Amino acid sequence: MLFRFLLLGGTLLLSSYSYSLDEEGIAKRAKRLLDFFVENHLQPRTINDAFGRDVHAVFIESLDDDFMLFYQADIDYLSAMSDSLDNQIQKKQTRYLLEVERIYKLRIDEARAAFELAINQSKTVLTRSGTFIAPTKHATTAAEFSANWQNYVLKRLQEEIVSNNLEVEPENLDKDAVLAEAIEWAKSRFGEYFDDSKNTDEFFELLYINSIAECFDPHSNYFNETIRKEFTEELTAERRVFGIEYQKNTENEFVITGLTPGSSAWFSDGIQVGDIVLKITETDGTSIEPGSATTAEIEEFFGQIATDTIHLALNSEGEKTSVTLIKTAIYSDEDIIKSAMLSNENNKVGYISLPDFYTNWTDTSALGCANDVAKSLLKLKKNEIEGLIVDLRNNGGGSVKEAIELIGIFIDFGPVMTEKYNNHELYTSKDFNRGAIYTGPLMVLVNANSASASEIVAAALQDYNRALIVGQTTYGKATSQTILALDPLMNPYLDGYYREDVTWGYAKVTGTGIYRLNNSSNQLKGVVPDILYPSLNPFPDEYERDLPHALALGDIDKKIYYTPGSAFPLSDLQRTQFDEQAPQIKQLISIADSIRLLNDQLDREISLTNGLKLGHAIDALHEQYRKVKKQADFAFKPESFQFSPAILQISPYLNDYNNSFLERLSQDVELNEAFKLIEKQIELTK
Repeated sequence: MLFRFLLLGGTLLLSSYSYSLDEEGIAKRAKRLLDFFVENHLQPRTINDAFGRDVHAVFIESLDDDFMLFYQADIDYLSAMSDSLDNQIQKKQTRYLLEVERIYKLRIDEARAAFELAINQSKTVLTRSGTFIAPTKHATTAAEFSANWQNYVLKRLQEEIVSNNLEVEPENLDKDAVLAEAIEWAKSRFGEYFDDSKNTDEFFELLYINSIAECFDPHSNYFNETIRKEFTEELTAERRVFGIEYQKNTENEFVITGLTPGSSAWFSDGIQVGDIVLKITETDGTSIEPGSATTAEIEEFFGQIATDTIHLALNSEGEKTSVTLIKTAIYSDEDIIKSAMLSNENNKVGYISLPDFYTNWTDTSALGCANDVAKSLLKLKKNEIEGLIVDLRNNGGGSVKEAIELIGIFIDFGPVMTEKYNNHELYTSKDFNRGAIYTGPLMVLVNANSASASEIVAAALQDYNRALIVGQTTYGKATSQTILALDPLMNPYLDGYYREDVTWGYAKVTGTGIYRLNNSSNQLKGVVPDILYPSLNPFPDEYERDLPHALALGDIDKKIYYTPGSAFPLSDLQRTQFDEQAPQIKQLISIADSIRLLNDQLDREISLTNGLKLGHAIDALHEQYRKVKKQADFAFKPESFQFSPAILQISPYLNDYNNSFLERLSQDVELNEAFKLIEKQIELTK
C-alpha cells in the first residue's frame, strides 16, 4: 500500500492507493513498440522530451477529451512529469503511467459523486434555458468540477429525451415520464462507465501504448492478442452469416469495419463501414447495447439468437438510422458486385458500385473484388453498354493488390503507382497484363470518404487520362500499414524457428508512402476530380489532414515511363457538369446547409422545449431532403440484371436488396448528374 499526496480542487490531501497494473509487462511492451516503430516506421520520430510531451497529450486526451475528469493541477503535475516520459519508456519505467492511473481512479470517484448530485437535480432539465457551453479547459476547483458535471449530465438527459421523442409533438409530450426514462438510461450508462473505469488494467495499457503509436501517425496502432482474436471478426463464424465485421474503438463504440461480400449486410444500402452500432435487437425484442457490453457479452448474445433476423440501430455520419439484417448463406453466383444498367432512349451505361477493396474474404470470391468487377463488366458488355460508371464513393479502401488489379482492367499495361519504404527505397507497381477488358468511355465517382485504395485507382486512371474523375476531393490518405507481431524472437522470413509469444502484442505500422505516376502523393491533398461537384452531404466532411500527427509526404524523383491517353476535353465537359442552379440541386444544398446549422444549434441548446423543436425541425428537413431526391427529374432508368428471376423468387433478402438498390439509384442525384455527363463523354468519342 502506497501513501501519496493528491491535489483535490487545489488542496493537498493524503490518499492511499494500491497499484494493480502489470508494470513489468507494460514497460517491456511499450519499449518494444517504441523500438519497433523507430526501426520500421516510414517517418520515425526523434525520441526526445518533445516526443514524451506528445505521448502525454495524446494519452490524456484519450482519457479525458472533453475536460471532464482531471483538474488543471493534475494536468500541470503530469505535464511536468511527461518531460522525462521518453526516458521512462526507454528505461522500461512506469512512474508516469502509475501516477496517471492513480489520479484517474480518484477522479472517477469524484465524477461519480458529481453525477449523482446532478441526477438529484435533474428536474431542472424541464425548465432551464440558455446555451450549453462545453468545457474548453480543466476545472481548477471542486465547485467548478461539480458544475461541469451537472451541466454535462443535464445536457445528456435533454439529448436522450429529444432523440427518443421525435415522433411526438412537443405540446403532447409527458415530460415527467420521459425524464424518468432518461434518468434510468443515464444511471445505467454512466453507472457502467464508472464501474468499468475502476477496472482499468487492460484499458490503461491499450490507451497508453497506443498513445506511443499514434504519436508517429494516426494509422499506427498497438493491439493485444485479445483484440486480434476477438475485436475484429465476423459476428458469427457459421457459414450462415449476418455479414458484418466490427471493432471496439477507444471510446468503446461498436464500429462496423467490414461487410462480407455476398451477405445481407453487403447487399444492404442501410449500413456501411464506419457506422456505429447503438443497439442490436432480435425479433423477440431481446436487445443489447454494444457500447456498454464486453466482447464476450456480444458474442454470447449472437450465440443465443434464435432467429435469422436482427435489427441494428446505427449512428451513420451523425444521423440515427436502422437496418434489418438476415443471417443467410453467402450468395455465390457469377459475381457479387453491385451493378446495374442505366439507360434511356439514347444510351446504355453500365454502373458498378464497389463499397471496398476486399480480397479472399469468402470462397465465393477467392480472387477478390477486381476479379468480381471483371466478371460483372463482361455481363455489362454483353448488354452493349456505351459507357461505364465505377462508383467509389464512400469506399474507404482495403487491399492495395486489388486496387492495382482493378486499374489493370482498364489500361493496356504499365506502371500504376510507386511505393516508398522506410529505408527510402522506391518500388513501382505495374500492370503486366497486355490488353484491357474495357476500353470505352469511363467515369469514376469519388467523394470525401473515398480513401486509400480508392485514391490509388482514381489517381492512376486520372494520370493515364483513362477515366474522368467526378465528385468531391478525396480523403487524402496515401500510406499503407502492415500488421506484425512484436515478439522480438519472431522472424517472419524464417519458418519454424520460434513459436510466437502473443503476450508481446501486435503493431500496425505505417511503413509505406504511396505516390502517383507524376511522382507526387495524394497524402493530405486527396485526388482532385476533373469535374468537381458540390457536396450534398448534410454532415461536415473530414479529411486525413484534420488528424493529429498526420504524415506529410514530399515528392519523389523517379523516372516513370507510361503512355497516357489523350486529355479529356474538359472545357466541353464542364459545360455539362453538375448544375448548381437547377431548382432541385439548389434545394438540396440549401436543406443540407440548414441541417448542419440546426445541428449546431441543437448541440448548444439546453432548453428542453427548444431542443424538441429543433429536433423536430431537423427530422422534418431530413424527410424533405428525401422527398426532393424522389422528385428529381432523372435522365435514366435503372435496370438490374444481377439476379435471375428464379433467384429473386427463392431469396427474399436478395429480392428486397434488388428493389432497394434500384430505388436508391433512382434517387441518387449525383449519379443522375454523372449520367448526363457521361452521355456527353460518349457523344464526344463518337
